[in-house]
Amino acid sequence: MNLSGLQWIGISSHDLVSIGARLYRLPRYLAAFRVHANQKTSSQMATIGAEEIERVIEKMHGRKSWSIERRLRVMPYLLMHMLQDAQNRKAYFNLIN
Repeated sequence: MNLSGLQWIGISSHDLVSIGARLYRLPRYLAAFRVHANQKTSSQMATIGAEEIERVIEKMHGRKSWSIERRLRVMPYLLMHMLQDAQNRKAYFNLIN
């Protein structure tokens, strides 16, 4: 079960980490998700979704955090992801050609 599936039953990644679980990024494609206009992440992100995210962040860190702080902290992950994605695309392109 992926983390999204766990969230459906009320277990968040924060809950897993708080009991000692270690989460890792796997460098390969594992699943796809259907995206549609009526799902909560699309239709209610600016209202309910944003409030939920703020509550989880405050619970995890014990304080409110600024958007710029979160963006700076996620930047190394995004850069690593972009590099790995480029490598995967190059390998796939070489495989099919």
